Amino acid sequence: MNSSNSWIMQVNANPKKMQFDLEGALYESRRHDRTIWLQNFQNSNKIVVADRVYLWSSGVKNIDRSIGRLVAIATVAEAPTKHAQHLWQAHFRRSGVYDPSAVRMRLRVENIIEPPVRRSEVMQEYPEVCTNAAFFRNGHIQTMALLEPATENALLTLAQNRKFL
Repeated sequence: MNSSNSWIMQVNANPKKMQFDLEGALYESRRHDRTIWLQNFQNSNKIVVADRVYLWSSGVKNIDRSIGRLVAIATVAEAPTKHAQHLWQAHFRRSGVYDPSAVRMRLRVENIIEPPVRRSEVMQEYPEVCTNAAFFRNGHIQTMALLEPATENALLTLAQNRKFL
């Protein structure tokens, strides 16, 4: 029996480059079955049902001018496979490029974090565990990477004082 892993999924939220409005879709998922289908660019062969996914919105500046924020925590409900998004998710696509047969995973949105945990908060409180985390530096690309336990603990600690929707 495999133990579950935790992943960080970085989705570009820069308004000029964004292909998908992640935060809008997260809130809309609450009106449906709390699941969303998100495209996965890496590690498809390693991600399994019950893995935890931390959704990191990148590429947009926060009030404190830092880039990036933890917006939600989800669980893999269906492993990566070629699959279209929910029909309601079309409203949140921001570009004309859409492949209904792209590899996506179905995520159950467990918690939307309000307000999101900002990159600057993580760096200020936990600089020692975050200096090697690529998602803190890659502000404009979508990536999917295994999350180190110390970084996951830092994110959870900062998120625990937030409202979970």
